[in-house]
Formats: sequence, structure tokens, C-alpha cells
Amino acid sequence: MTDAQCAIRRQAHQTLAKVTDDIGRRRTFNTAIASVMELLNIVAKHTQRSASDRRVIQEALDIAVLALSPIVPHVTHALWRELGHNDRR
Repeated sequence: MTDAQCAIRRQAHQTLAKVTDDIGRRRTFNTAIASVMELLNIVAKHTQRSASDRRVIQEALDIAVLALSPIVPHVTHALWRELGHNDRR
């Protein structure tokens, strides 16, 4: 795994932990959304598109959609399907 891929994965999992705490314990939705936006900014800056890059980006996008699903369920349901998932979250 490249350094850039590791950075994306690290940020994705840190975002998941922060959003879980923000929504689950603190009930603060604005900071949860801000964390997901930071993750998406990092993903957008990543320019490499190899197969392993796509897997890391897919994981980050999956985490972003799942993290936002308690806040905007209808939108994230559509995004989940666009990401290639046919099952429910």
C-alpha cells in the first residue's frame, strides 16, 4: 500500500470513529458532517487511479455514506446503490 493509500484509509477510519462518537454519544450532527466533508476532500485530492487506489477510495466512500446514513437516510440509500451495493446497510 502506498503512503497516499494509507493516509486515505487512516482518515476514513478516524472519520468513522469521530462520527460514531459525535452521533452516538454527543448527538452533534454538524461536526459529524464536517468530518465526512474532510474525508471527501482528501479523497478528491487523490489523483492516482490504479486498482488498489480504487479499492481504498471505494472503502472511504462506503464509510462516508454509512456515516451520514443516520442524518440523511434517503440520500445515502441512493448513494449506497450508486456505489454498487444492492443490499441494505
